[in-house]
This record gives sequence, C-alpha cells and structure tokens, in this order.
Amino acid sequence: HHALPLWRRGNKLFVGVSDPTNHQAINDIQFSTGLSTEAILVEDEKLTDAIEKFFDSHSTGLEDLADVDLDGVDIESIDDNNQDAIAGQDADDAPVVRFVHKMLLDAIKSGSSDLHFEPYEKTYRVRMRTDGMLREVAKPPIQLANRIASRLKVMASLDISERRRPQDGRIKMRLSKSKSIDFRVNTLPTLWGEKVVIRILDPSSA
Repeated sequence: HHALPLWRRGNKLFVGVSDPTNHQAINDIQFSTGLSTEAILVEDEKLTDAIEKFFDSHSTGLEDLADVDLDGVDIESIDDNNQDAIAGQDADDAPVVRFVHKMLLDAIKSGSSDLHFEPYEKTYRVRMRTDGMLREVAKPPIQLANRIASRLKVMASLDISERRRPQDGRIKMRLSKSKSIDFRVNTLPTLWGEKVVIRILDPSSA
C-alpha cells in the first residue's frame, strides 16, 4: 500500500503516505490495528526508504512493538515457571514481552476462544477467534517471529530450543489476587517457523 505507521498517540495512529488519496491503505491499517488513523504526507522517495529500513532493521521492529500501550491494564502477574530461560533472555525482548501480554489481554477482553500466532514466508500475523470467526488483529515484523514464539514457550514452560516437534503447555495469568485465567499452548512446526495456538480456558475454574 506504500504506507507506514509513524507514531501512536493514545488511540490514534499516524500513518505516513505519499499519496493522500490512498484511502484504501489507511482503511486497511485502521482495520488491522483497531486504531483511528490520520494520514501524514511524506515525499515518495523518503517514504520508500523508510519502509525499506523498517523491514530490513531488526531494532526498528522492536521499537514498533515498544509502543504497545498497556495503560489502564490491570494485571498482577503471569506465572513464569521457566526461570532459567527467562534469566537468559535479552533485555531487548521487553517490547516483545509487552506485545505478547497485550495480545493475551485483548483475547480475554474480546471474549475470544483462541489466539493464533502464524509465520509465513514474508509476513507474520496474529489472529483471534471471536464468536467462531478468525480475524487478524496484528501484523508484527516477520523478523520477530522467533522471539515471539520463544516468549510464549518460556511462559508455557516449554523447551525453547526444540523447534522441530510440536509441544503442549500452559500459561496462568493472574488478573488479581482472586482471579486468574489459564491458557493452553500448542506449538506446531511449519515451513516458515513455529505456529503457536493458544486456547483461553474457562476462567470459572480459576
């Protein structure tokens, strides 16, 4: 679409475009992010360079995820049983951690039954099943696919070094002292990386 998200302010996402009449690009970004959008005119050459740098730069992807807004979210803790693996994680993974937590919280709030983290050859997407329908809710940079899968596996106490065989695990998210949510986690090797499917279990059992 030749458009690139520039920054976020609250629930508004500012998107750089070289063609202000490209309403389709703005609408697509608004649909995929769930945020209101405002177009910012950028010279075509500069926008092209920025898009190329965005997809070529690993750190840019992390900066993008660092903008995930968790304001107002009431979350006491997430049980991370695999402490050795957590201790070995790079500090740069903090944005990935925030992104994963945000996806889990969004799934709970929307009443979704499951959450799919799916790698493809050139893209990566996250989908939620709500009312029986799978819908795309996020498209993080493909360069972060392994980090996202590893974070989910750490949370579910799975072997992060095993990427060739399916694994099953669980995550417990404590929303408060009296309420927690359980998630069942399944990993599946694919041609382009590990797919992770998370099922939200009945919170009444918590």
